[in-house]
Amino acid sequence: MTNNYIVSAILSLLTLILPVLAAILGALIGGWMTEKAMIKQTRENFNNDLEIIKHKEENEGKAVLKAIKVEIDVIIERYSSYIKPTIDKIAQYDSSVIFTDITNLNNDLNILFNFLSSRILVTQDYFTIYNSNGNQIGKIKDGGLQKRIVSFYTNIKGLIENIKFYNEYMESIKDNLKNELEKRAKIFQTDLTSNLTVQIDYKNYINRIIDLAKNFKLEQDRLLEEAKNVFN
Repeated sequence: MTNNYIVSAILSLLTLILPVLAAILGALIGGWMTEKAMIKQTRENFNNDLEIIKHKEENEGKAVLKAIKVEIDVIIERYSSYIKPTIDKIAQYDSSVIFTDITNLNNDLNILFNFLSSRILVTQDYFTIYNSNGNQIGKIKDGGLQKRIVSFYTNIKGLIENIKFYNEYMESIKDNLKNELEKRAKIFQTDLTSNLTVQIDYKNYINRIIDLAKNFKLEQDRLLEEAKNVFN
């Protein structure tokens, strides 16, 4: 009888405890499943965000590359229209036809001053897109393309800076010659030997200008060819 009483008591106790245990277990399982679902959703959201960022960066990169290609085409077009003709003309000039005869001195001086008055028109506003998107250039995955773009812009900027110095150099020579003209004009009238010496000096000016233009022409022709292959 005692055993029956104990069994009955245990069954009664289990009857009370089991629902509680079931509730606790259900809560734990439900919580675990909810947490798992939340983790999964968070991971999916994170991956989606990464994909969105990736696509955004890819689209931005493509847009920048397209803009840079357009800018390079514009640079080449403007350079070929406004800078290249002047450089080519000076570089191809035959200096042997001037400062050879004292009777043509005035005409030859006019030619020299026309040389010195010629300006190769350059500006730095060619590079707006490149200058404002330097951080995007660094994101280009194609290392060869990135290098070609940076190389082209670096070299064309260097050439334009050198042309600016060339213009300043021309202006300084012109100012110096203006100051000497009156004094040398008197020498021309009295001393044939001095006349020939002065003619040689002037011819040296012309040859120096032509040599500078030839160097610019070599660099510009190389850069124009390089520009064709930037995106190839």
